[in-house]
Amino acid sequence: MAAQRIRGQERAVRARVGPLVPVVVARAPVAARTRLGPQQVAERLAVARIPARFVPPGALRDPTRAVGATSSIDIPRGAYVTKAALAPARDPRTALRRGDRAIDVEVSGGARLAALGGPGARVDVVVTTEPRDGAARAFVAADGAELLSLRRGDGGRAVATLRVPVKQAVFLTAATSFGRDARLLIRSPGDLAPAGRIGYAAPGM
Repeated sequence: MAAQRIRGQERAVRARVGPLVPVVVARAPVAARTRLGPQQVAERLAVARIPARFVPPGALRDPTRAVGATSSIDIPRGAYVTKAALAPARDPRTALRRGDRAIDVEVSGGARLAALGGPGARVDVVVTTEPRDGAARAFVAADGAELLSLRRGDGGRAVATLRVPVKQAVFLTAATSFGRDARLLIRSPGDLAPAGRIGYAAPGM
């Protein structure tokens, strides 16, 4: 009789909280900005089984889904690993350092750019302005920016995501807002020298 009563109580509890389901937890602390390769996943993540009612939103069920991702925040030992705590592989945000900003710039010559340099290439951004009261101008609006990604835009143009310091991001935003055209000049590998304040103006440009 006692055993039957206990089994009845267990069934009642399962009905309230749901069946046990797998969730991924941190078996060891994971610092923010840690890239999780197969070895890191095997060493730092584990699977626990908890009642379905207590599974947090976005919790991973399979640790292999974390391979290639980068932790967005510190994940303490024993914490659930959720999608919000991870940045997916190839997420440009993981390349940003303190004081950096990622900025999208629509540029000409997208097809040629893809052949010359991919993510990680260093580029200078040259902006051309419309001739209004004076001459048209072309000037370097950002130098030594890191190309994070390049994707197809409209009308044969491309959209480049660049990593630049915050001051340069603000200047580049203003320059491209009032400019007519923007182009990327791909640098040779390892060229980190400042381009300097280079510009050109010509009445007939």
